[in-house]
Amino acid sequence: MVRWRTPYMVVMGLFVVAAAVAQQDNSATVEDTGGQVAVVISMYGEYATAVNITLPTKCTEDDARQALEQVAAHTGWQFDTPIIGDQAESSDGCMSVQANLAGLSVVRPGSVQAVAPLIMALAQYPEAAIIFLGMTADNKSVGSFENRYVRMSWLQQGGVCSYQVSITDRSFASVEELTMPEPSPEEENTDSHKPLTAWFLLAVAALVVGVLLYRLTALLISRR
Repeated sequence: MVRWRTPYMVVMGLFVVAAAVAQQDNSATVEDTGGQVAVVISMYGEYATAVNITLPTKCTEDDARQALEQVAAHTGWQFDTPIIGDQAESSDGCMSVQANLAGLSVVRPGSVQAVAPLIMALAQYPEAAIIFLGMTADNKSVGSFENRYVRMSWLQQGGVCSYQVSITDRSFASVEELTMPEPSPEEENTDSHKPLTAWFLLAVAALVVGVLLYRLTALLISRR
């Protein structure tokens, strides 16, 4: 398997995301990790070979180390010894961490599921640019996805697949919840009518019982 310590594809990816990272809020602090995180994943065909994570300004080496650990925990990827901080490829003084994958991990970009584990891992950052480099050049995909938790769009062409992700609600607790589609308008209308239908049936039942009690009472009085 081909492995690069400072992959050519990673350098290209960092060049691609440099503009996006430069647009982040420079007032971000370690306590408030707001801002955009950039993730560049080097691919060899369908296999991920290396990951480079560039964090918002003012993040520390501990933040970078934690980010890589979270990615490993949510993706199941295993990494060799990472390069953190000044030794890693970085831009505009942002903290970066780079590591090669220690085994074969298949990734198929071009869908929500392909980046959901990465979003779970880096959910403390409200914006993310995720780029896969070095895939099969003939794969093409354009798409978008939005629910209460996340809004994203992606474009895959010429061996590159780039995602722009915005997290709107961090309360998701699983990949299944994060990737759950919003109900269609018809389903929402159906659900909204369920309480009304239940109350209507209850009212009808109460009316029927009331009528029966009235007639029974009138019958008993008439027999006295």
